[in-house]
Amino acid sequence: MSGRLTQGGGAFDIIKIGSCVFALKNKYYGGKNMKTVKKTAMLLVTLLLLAVCLTACQTTYAVTYKVTGMEDLTVKTAKGERAVAPQIATAEGVTLDGWYIDQAYTDEYDFEQAVTKDVTLYARFKSTSYAVVYDLAHEAEGAQAPVQESVNYDGTFTVKDAPDRVGYEFKGWTDGEKVYLAGDTYTVTRAETVRLVATWEYRTLTAKFVSNMGEVEKEVPYGADVQPPAAEDTLHRLFCFELVGWEGGSMEKLSSDMTYTAVYDYVPTDVSYFDFALNEDGESYTLKKNVQQTLPAQVALPTAFNGKPVTKMDTGMFFYDFILNELYVPHSYEEGVYAGLAQQLKYLYVEEGVKSLPENAFKNCPELTFVELPASLEKIGPMCFYGCPKLVDIEFAQNSKLVYRDDAIYSADGTKLFWVRETLTEFVIEKEVTWINRALFASDEGFGSTTVSAFKNITINADLKLLPASTFYECFELETVTFNGVIEEIAGYGESGEVEVDPDFGATTGDMQAFHISSAVGADGKLKSLTFKSGLKRIGTGAFAMINCLQTLSLPNTVEEIAIDAFGLGYATNLVSITVTGDASTDAGVIYTDQNNFALYVRNAGLGEGNDKGDLLMYVAKGNSKVTEFTVPDGVTYIGAYSFSGSAYIESVTVPEGITILTGSAFSGMAALKKVTLPVSLKYIKAGILPDLDDNGDDYRRWGGLGTIPQVGPFANCNSLEEVNFEELVNLELIGDGAFRMSALSEIFIPASVKEIRSRAFRGVGGFFTVDENNAAYSSDENGNLYNKDKTLLINISFDGKEVIENVFAPTVDTIADCALDNSAARKYSSTIKKLVIPDNVKYIYSEAFYTNNIEYVVVGRGVEIVGAAAFYITNIDENWATIKNSLTLEFLGETAPVFYADAINPQCLIEIKTPSDSFESYYTTFVYLGLETYLDDSGAKIVTYNFVNTQGENPDSVTAPAVVEMPTAVYGGSETAYFQGWFTKNGSVDGDWGERVKFPYFYHGEGSESTVYAAWGNEKYEDGTSAQLAYTVHVGVDDGDDVIGGSDFKMFNGRVYFTFTAEEYGNYELFGTNEVLFDKILKFEQYKVLEDGSLQDMGTNFVLQAGDTVICVITYSGLPEEGVMDYMFMQNTWA
Repeated sequence: MSGRLTQGGGAFDIIKIGSCVFALKNKYYGGKNMKTVKKTAMLLVTLLLLAVCLTACQTTYAVTYKVTGMEDLTVKTAKGERAVAPQIATAEGVTLDGWYIDQAYTDEYDFEQAVTKDVTLYARFKSTSYAVVYDLAHEAEGAQAPVQESVNYDGTFTVKDAPDRVGYEFKGWTDGEKVYLAGDTYTVTRAETVRLVATWEYRTLTAKFVSNMGEVEKEVPYGADVQPPAAEDTLHRLFCFELVGWEGGSMEKLSSDMTYTAVYDYVPTDVSYFDFALNEDGESYTLKKNVQQTLPAQVALPTAFNGKPVTKMDTGMFFYDFILNELYVPHSYEEGVYAGLAQQLKYLYVEEGVKSLPENAFKNCPELTFVELPASLEKIGPMCFYGCPKLVDIEFAQNSKLVYRDDAIYSADGTKLFWVRETLTEFVIEKEVTWINRALFASDEGFGSTTVSAFKNITINADLKLLPASTFYECFELETVTFNGVIEEIAGYGESGEVEVDPDFGATTGDMQAFHISSAVGADGKLKSLTFKSGLKRIGTGAFAMINCLQTLSLPNTVEEIAIDAFGLGYATNLVSITVTGDASTDAGVIYTDQNNFALYVRNAGLGEGNDKGDLLMYVAKGNSKVTEFTVPDGVTYIGAYSFSGSAYIESVTVPEGITILTGSAFSGMAALKKVTLPVSLKYIKAGILPDLDDNGDDYRRWGGLGTIPQVGPFANCNSLEEVNFEELVNLELIGDGAFRMSALSEIFIPASVKEIRSRAFRGVGGFFTVDENNAAYSSDENGNLYNKDKTLLINISFDGKEVIENVFAPTVDTIADCALDNSAARKYSSTIKKLVIPDNVKYIYSEAFYTNNIEYVVVGRGVEIVGAAAFYITNIDENWATIKNSLTLEFLGETAPVFYADAINPQCLIEIKTPSDSFESYYTTFVYLGLETYLDDSGAKIVTYNFVNTQGENPDSVTAPAVVEMPTAVYGGSETAYFQGWFTKNGSVDGDWGERVKFPYFYHGEGSESTVYAAWGNEKYEDGTSAQLAYTVHVGVDDGDDVIGGSDFKMFNGRVYFTFTAEEYGNYELFGTNEVLFDKILKFEQYKVLEDGSLQDMGTNFVLQAGDTVICVITYSGLPEEGVMDYMFMQNTWA
C-alpha cells in the first residue's frame, strides 16, 4: 500500500514492499523534450522470487538503482541472474524512459543480460507526449483540419487557424472549457490527447458597388469571393469615361461588409479631330477645329497635347455644327469654352475645376436641354445660355458657388444674378441682389438666333450701382420696367470695359446700351414710360438712343452726368414729355426742363467762353403735336446733334443770339419745318456732329452707339423748308456738307462773309442762287447756278422749272462738282428736266454729279475725260415711283472713251449708248468693264467670226461679233500634265512661232471677216491675271500692323484682273491689297465659287468658304496707267 505524508516541508511518496517501507522525496525532473515537471516517484521494486534464504556462502552482486532526488535502492542479485527493472509509479505527465549505466544517459542497461558484477543504474524520465487533434466540426468536401505535432505535458503550442468555410465565420476552437482563437497559446494541463473543436457561426455579408450609374448591393456568404456587377450595370453615365477598376479592398474571401467604388479613366475624343495652336506662354495650347475632319456627335475635349495642357478653345469650333449632341468640358479649360450655334447640342457637362463660362459660350444652341455645372464655377458670362429655349434642367454640384432656382442662376449668397430664362414674361429682382449680369434680359434677333425674349414686365426692387450694358437689349415685348430700388448709373453703349469695341463693327450684343429696346428704324417696342428714382447719378452714351417707342421719360434731379449723345441719333420721336423731378436747390441740378416738359437742358454744358458757358439743349419731346413753333431760349449756346431731328410737328424754329455753331443733324428730317430764323452770331453751319471745326462730317462715326450718315448737315432732309434768313447772316463763314440738303429753298443768298461751301451743302436744292458780289470765294450767274469764284467749278445747278439744261453753264467751267444736280428726293414737286447737254469745255464730272430722275436724253461733250462714280445715276420713275425701263439714251461725242469709275452709269433705264462710229472700239472696251457693252450702237462696227483652235484638245465654239469679250476656256486633252499659256495669233505647235499673245477684249484688225487664234500649252504654270484660267494664285497672309506676311506682288491693269484661291480651313475670307492708290480705281469686285464640273457660281457677298473650296475673284479696274500698277495682295480669314 502507499500513502502520502509531509515531513520537513517536503512531500514524499511512500512505497511498501512486503514489510519494508521506503520514503522517496519528490523531485522535479526535466529533459530535452520536457519542461520542468514535478516528479514524485515511489520506487516499487518487485523482486522475483528470492531464494528462500540467502546463505552467506552464495555469491551475489549489488544492483543499485539511482533516482535523482531519492535515496538509492540497492538490491542483491545472485551471480548469473538478471536484474529486474523496477517499476516506478510517476506523477501525471511523467514517464520512465529507461535505466542507464552512466549518468549521461548514453548507454541504456540491458536487463536481458546476467549480472556479473555490481552495477549502478540511473533512471531517466521524460514528460509524456500527447497528440493534438483539430476537429473542424463539419465534413465539407475538401476541408482539411490543421495538423499539429504532439505536445508534452505542461507544454504549449500556438493555436492554428481554421480553414475557410464558405458561409460560416470561424469563432474559435474549444477544448470543452475555453475558446481559443488562432494565434492564441495553448498550455497542456491534462495527460491526455488535446482535442480542439471548431466553433462556427453562419453569416452572410453585403458587398456594395458604387458606380456612376448608382449603387448595386450583393449578398455574399461569409468567406466567399464576390464579383463586381456586369459591365453594362456599371457604365459611366457620361460617354467619355471608361471603367478601369474598383477601389475599396479585396474581393476575395470576404470577412466583413464591403463598399467598392468604381474607378474611371477620362477618354477624350481623339486628337486627330482637332488642330492645336501653341499659346503665347509656350506652355499650353488652344484647341482648334481640324477642317479636314467632321467632329462626332459626342465630343470630350482633350486636356493635353504633346505633354502640355490644352487650356483654351477657338470660338468657331462648333459654329453651325449640325452633328454635336453631347459635349464634355474638362478641368483644364478653366475659363470655359465656346460652343455657340451648335444646332444639335443637347447635353453639356462641365468638369470640376472650370471657373467661368464666357460671354455667348452656348448662345443659340436651340436643342440644349441639360447642363451639369461644377462647384468650382464662379462666373457665367452674359448671354451664356441665350437662345436655348429647351434648357429646363440645370444641375450644380454640391457646395457650389452658384445656384439655380426659380428659372435663374444666382451666386450662392443671392447677391449676384447671372442669368434668367428668356422664355419668362415677368421677373422680379429682389432686394438682396446688388449686381446683375450684362444683357440679363436681352434678346438677339441677329446671327443664328432662334428665340426672342418674352419679358413683358420687369420689377427691380434692388438698389443697383449699375444697370449694365444690354440689360434690355431688343426686348421688343417689354411693356413695363418698375424701379422700386435706386439705380445709380445707366450703362451706355460700349461702356462695360469688359469687351473691346471694334472700330468697324461696333460693340457686341452684350455691350450695347442698357435700354436698346428698338431696332435702328421705326418705333418697334412696347415700352412707353420710364421713371427713375432719386439717386440716379450718371446716364451713359446712347442710354435713350434706342427706345423709339418711349412716350414719357422722368429723370431725377440727382443726375450729375449725362452723356452728350444720350439720345443718340434722335430716334425717340414719340416722346411727348420729359420731366425732371426733385429739388434743384438740394440735388445736383445739372439737368432741367422747360415749363411744358418739352425740352431737356444741361446746365453749363454750352459752347460759351469763360465760366459761364451757357446751357445745352439736349433733346425735345418730338412727339408733342401741340408745339408747332419753338424758340430756343436765351442762354442756350449749344444745340445738340439730333436734338430736333425727326420732329414731325414743328413748323418754325428760332435760334437765339449767342449760338455760333450749328452741328450736323440738329434739325435734320423735320418734315413740317418751313421757316428757320438764324442768329447774326452764327458762324458755322457744319455737317459734323461735334462742335469741333475739324469735324466736317466726312467720315462715319458713332453717336449714341449708332453710326452717323456722313455729310448730313443741320437742316438736311427738311423737305418743306422754304425760308431761311440768309441775308442777315453777315458773320457766316462755313456752309458745310449737307447743310440744306434736299430742302425746298427757292432762293438762296450767299453772304460776302462765307469762306467755304462744301460741295454737297445744297445737294438736291434746285432754287436760284445769288452770291454777294463781294464774296471772295464764290459766284453765281444769271441762270442761278452756283460756282467757285472764277467759275471753273460748277457747284450747284439751278434746275427748278427747267425742261432742258443746255447752254446755261459758264464757258469757263471744266469741272462739275459732286451732286451738282440731284432731284432724286421725294419732295413736294417733281422734276421737269427732260434733256441735259454737257458742253465740250467740261473735262471732269465728279461722283454723283447727276444723281437725278426723269431725264430722257444726255449728251456728253467732247472734252470729258473722267466720269466719277455714279456720276450718271439717272433713274426714271413714274408717279408710283416705279422704274421706267428703256427710257434713257446717252450720247458721247468724244473720240476716245473717258475713264469711268464704279457704277458711273446706272443701266436700269438705259435703252442705248451712242458713240462716234470711228471710236467704237475705245468705247466698247471701256463699257465691257462696266458691263454695258450690249447697250452700244454697233451698227457701224465690223463683224468678225473668231475661231479658236486648241492644239491639245477640243476647240471652243466660234464667236461672231465685233469683238470677243471673255477669253474662251481651253481644256487640255493630253494624258500628261500641261499648263495653259494663252491664245496666240499663230500655231507654234510645229515651228515654235506662236506670234503674239491675244488680249481680251479681242478686236481683229486684219483683212477679211474671219480670225483664228491658237491655244498654247507648256510645262510650267503661266499666270497673268487676264482670265480665270490664267488667274493669279493668291495665298493667305497676315497683316500684323507693321508688315504683311504671306502675300505676293501682282500687276494690276485696266479691265478685269483674275485671282484664284483655295481655302485650307473653314472661314470667312476677304481679299486685301496694300496699294491704297488703287482703291478708288476699282469699278467692280466679283467672287465666284469653282464647282466640281469647272463652272463658276456667283457667291455675291457671301465669303464663307469650306476647306477645299476654290474661288475666282475678279477685280475690274479703270483709270490705271497703261503699264499697270503693282499691288501686294493676300487673302485673310477674318474669323481666324
